[in-house]
Amino acid sequence: MQNIWSRFDSPYLICLLAVPMTALAQSAYNYTIIAPPDATYTTAACVNDINQVVGTYQVGFTSHGFSWTNGNYLTIDVPGATGGTDARGCNNLGAIAGSYTDAALTHGFVLRHNEFETVDYDVSSYNVTFLLGINNNGQIVGQAQNNITTYVNFIYDVDTQLFTTLSLPTTNYVIPYSINDYGVIAGTICSLPDMTCVHNGVPGSYSGFLYEHGALTIINYPNALETDVAGVNNLGQAVGVGKSMFVYLNGTFTGVPSPPASINPAALSINNSGAVLGIASFAGVVEAFVAAPVQSSGFVTTLATAGEIEAFAPESIVTAYGSNLSQGSVTATELPLPTSLGGTALTLIDSTGVSRIAPLFYVSPTQVNYEIPAGTTPGTASATITDGKGASQVGFLQVGAVSPGLFALNASGLVAAWVLPVVSGVQESLQLVYQTAGANAVIPLPLNVSAADTQLYLEMYGTGIRNAKEVTVAIGGLPVPVLFAGAAPGFAGEDQVNVGPLPAALAGKGNVPILLRADGLAANTVNVSIE
Repeated sequence: MQNIWSRFDSPYLICLLAVPMTALAQSAYNYTIIAPPDATYTTAACVNDINQVVGTYQVGFTSHGFSWTNGNYLTIDVPGATGGTDARGCNNLGAIAGSYTDAALTHGFVLRHNEFETVDYDVSSYNVTFLLGINNNGQIVGQAQNNITTYVNFIYDVDTQLFTTLSLPTTNYVIPYSINDYGVIAGTICSLPDMTCVHNGVPGSYSGFLYEHGALTIINYPNALETDVAGVNNLGQAVGVGKSMFVYLNGTFTGVPSPPASINPAALSINNSGAVLGIASFAGVVEAFVAAPVQSSGFVTTLATAGEIEAFAPESIVTAYGSNLSQGSVTATELPLPTSLGGTALTLIDSTGVSRIAPLFYVSPTQVNYEIPAGTTPGTASATITDGKGASQVGFLQVGAVSPGLFALNASGLVAAWVLPVVSGVQESLQLVYQTAGANAVIPLPLNVSAADTQLYLEMYGTGIRNAKEVTVAIGGLPVPVLFAGAAPGFAGEDQVNVGPLPAALAGKGNVPILLRADGLAANTVNVSIE
């Protein structure tokens, strides 16, 4: 079958990387190699937030899709695919998108709920439909082709089964590889207007791009002849390859080192934890890999809600992870929070040199939960944890204005919230968004948004939000009014966001993602269940 990702194959990469590397700041990573048994070639295109990897492998000349989770492989072959199956996109809800070829056409497919759905874009005019990236709202970016001479890019909605033409403000050839939950699209743009583009070493012949609601940002790696961008996460981090692999955010490139004993690497996807998915050649065989970021300091600080948004806001709740941080485990039991628990204390020195003692929620040998003190100046801060015997460790973190995060009630991301029903204009008692099953497992309690006389509002809880000038929320891809966003009364470091009424159009959607932005920064994705 035709392969829209062939530009990331070895011949191109050998040409691209046969020049000196540009010296950029680099992060440190731990690497996991991914190659199904007996595979002669493996590529992968998606890593999601549950560390599932989706890609394609070959045995001889036959292509198969695959899903990988924690070392376990699942082969994906669409029934009736005589020319191979190519798996490309995945989301946190278990949906997988890709393409397959039969005797007549190349079709798109969606695999969800263990069932395949064939997707074709106007077969009267196009004989190829590629589905590439899928987000948690069920939006898929793709491209339809006709004999590799005519093409159209599109966004496909899995639920409505409708196509929307994707027209970027350029006449050049564009490949949209991925889409995040906020509708930001990452891809590659050619210097020519048609599909005859090739990697010919001409400066600027390929550039990466991000496209967000009408605004096109061109991405060119410093001093590189060509730049490709393939993935973007909800934090706005994009990954790609120029002279080397990189993570791009707000105009800044951070290098991603090549896996050990590899050549010709390319970064293709990034999840919201910063894990980078790529491919490289290992001893002459192309295989996929996941690069998980590691922290070089004595301990790492993360946002308490989901752990990935930095710089951290003053008065937000954060967690330091490490070893030998405390002599025992102690939990704060009263407000105001103590600044010492079990003899363990944390001192934060901000970018202006001002030292403050942090309020503590909990300490243990491997974890310290604390609140960044009010008034901490933005910039690089040092955090010193001193245990009950006087031993100290130092870590570093970035402090900013806002760092939005929403708390979840279970590992599936069920939002920590109350439901406020308003029936015939009268407020009723707050209700739960969850119920308990066997062994006290927390599972969603579906909300009914269809009742004609009832409106439902959500009272969500998070941190790092109170300083924001603007907060927006979308649920299941639909904007929902934000009625309040600020400090939660009676709690340290905790913020509250009230939204509603929930749109009746969500009825029947099941688990839907909740996407919050504070001053343009995306929070971790949580969800709620709708009847």
